[in-house]
Amino acid sequence: GCKISASNVVTPQIRDFWEKLASCVVPHEEGGHVDLFVPLAASESGMEVLSQLSHVTGLCFRAPAGIITGSYQHILGDWLGNSTDGSPPSIYFNEAKLLTWCRLAETLEEAFTTVRKQTRPYFSELQKNIYGRVFGQFLYDSMSLDKLQTQQEAAQVLAEGLVALSRENSGLRSCFGLFLPNNFQRIILWNFCLHFS
Repeated sequence: GCKISASNVVTPQIRDFWEKLASCVVPHEEGGHVDLFVPLAASESGMEVLSQLSHVTGLCFRAPAGIITGSYQHILGDWLGNSTDGSPPSIYFNEAKLLTWCRLAETLEEAFTTVRKQTRPYFSELQKNIYGRVFGQFLYDSMSLDKLQTQQEAAQVLAEGLVALSRENSGLRSCFGLFLPNNFQRIILWNFCLHFS
């Protein structure tokens, strides 16, 4: 696939595609147009793309003018472009079936949101357990068994540090500096840097 933007519409390959498509559409003077079911008319950059496409092809492009976040409902709203043959959804789809599909999509989105909220704590705990195992293996590989048994607290602190690191984009040294107690910090960081350098 290829992403279309205002900067690449005029490149030869993309321009060629749109010109070939335009050759298959009735001329604008005879009512020909292209309906894009993407809300390009809802943003300045989208409007610029539509303008460039019209300039390149000589066709009228219609697109939804509004955005409803996380939903396909925008296709039922206002559209940019004049229409004598009705709204684009009514041209291409059976209205009753389209509305049923939109309601089903909205219900599924609500269900997914609920499932995400309910499962987030379980995945967070699973992530913490995986990080704990990784650091457990790291400590076992880099220290002798007697040292490992005396530093179980360090392993727990390291696991918590990794979980925090996965949530932030900070560097390893600064992240570990926040989470490691002072007496473990130098030893663990030194072993960690040696092991992964």
